[in-house]
Amino acid sequence: MSRFSDLCKYLIKENGTNVYQVSKETSLDLTTLQRMTTGKRLPSKEFVYKLCSYLRISDSELSELIELYDIEQMGEIPYFSYKYIKKLFTHLYDLENNAVNTQYLENYSQHFLDPLLSQRLSILAESALISMISALSNSENAYVYTNFPANHSFAHYIELLNIHQKQHIQILHLISLYQNNIDNLSNLASLLTILPYTLTAETEYTPYFVYNHIRYAELQNMMYPFYFITNHQVLLLSANFQEHIILSDQDSVKKYTEQFKTAIQQANILIHKTNMPQEAFKFYDDANPSLNTSFYGVEHQPCFTNLLTPEDFMKGLNLRLPNLDHFLPFIQSLFMQKKTFFYTKEGVELFCETGKFYGQTASLLPPLSKDSIIHLLDRYLRSPKTSSSFMLKEEIKFPQHINVELNEKKQLHIMKIIGNSYFLLLTINEPSICETFYDFFQFLQKSDNVYSHDESKTYLMAKLDQLKSTH
Repeated sequence: MSRFSDLCKYLIKENGTNVYQVSKETSLDLTTLQRMTTGKRLPSKEFVYKLCSYLRISDSELSELIELYDIEQMGEIPYFSYKYIKKLFTHLYDLENNAVNTQYLENYSQHFLDPLLSQRLSILAESALISMISALSNSENAYVYTNFPANHSFAHYIELLNIHQKQHIQILHLISLYQNNIDNLSNLASLLTILPYTLTAETEYTPYFVYNHIRYAELQNMMYPFYFITNHQVLLLSANFQEHIILSDQDSVKKYTEQFKTAIQQANILIHKTNMPQEAFKFYDDANPSLNTSFYGVEHQPCFTNLLTPEDFMKGLNLRLPNLDHFLPFIQSLFMQKKTFFYTKEGVELFCETGKFYGQTASLLPPLSKDSIIHLLDRYLRSPKTSSSFMLKEEIKFPQHINVELNEKKQLHIMKIIGNSYFLLLTINEPSICETFYDFFQFLQKSDNVYSHDESKTYLMAKLDQLKSTH
């Protein structure tokens, strides 16, 4: 038995019927119904929807049943990983449109097996921490070194640092991650909490990580395992975040600072960050996957490698950045790789309206004429590349200026490009996080969150006809 099968059995009984009657009055197979309600078989989702339609259950019951179906199909940890990555996309979309979802971070603590991610400081400890942050506004060469868990409370303190930042503040964060598969959700939560702050130019925030084998229960026996170090003080926190000690003598501050720098040298950078296009281009080239590597991506509009030919791309590129012939082999390889891409309906509409490219090529290619847009869409619809592209449904929001790419399970790239004014490349190599994003893309292309190929083609053909009729 499972929670999904138990709920199916309950809903059928509450409706005053049984599997025999349901099968008799619908086209649903009796054997499948019996095996579904006893937990011996998971039917198709279409089968479940037909059952729900017959039972006329409420929207809330339908939502709960479909969630349990997805958990049964994917497993609990992969399901919540999938759910939280979708929330990340929506959160980044909200940030881009100045409509922050305050529930984004809070929701992470609901299902985690790691209690550290839901811990909050005591009132006295938080007051001491806020006082330390406030004092940084009067410090030269200010820094913050800490090993706080990457939870929603820590995100709040980064916000406070931004508010009090009147000059440069360096923030180095040493995060504990886990190597067991069961803790992948905890690792993902840590990343998703801090990721928005690495995408901003205002804060020089660098997260590092080490693998930790100490569990929450064992931490309770350690004396003040968490610290927050600034130029002038050190805050030590107990494992439950309720007790604290402040060290203000400069000898202690110096020793803690030196010890932290030693720890950082033995750690790994969680997010490699560069805002220099030339450096990023070389880094991206070095990390370029082989032609046989599975490659996934999601961005606001259809990928430029699906719309353009290498010749089209180089022609447009040379108008702005001449003498790039030595990059031609790399550029050609981008068009030859096996790729699965996701894009938004909103992005298609914006592209058809403006002819502008976003994502990787935002600052490289000039806007297209309406003739060119028509030509590219027409060619794309006749191309086999449409079979590996998926249009996202409206419930998944994705920001206009960011694109996410995954080189199989080995490397995650997140790029933020706004015209010629803003460029940033983030690269993550941590295996459990890359594997989680890989599972996300695998499930996404089979989920109800994407339009079918026929639905996508029908929509794109309608947009093409609309462009032709107004041309």
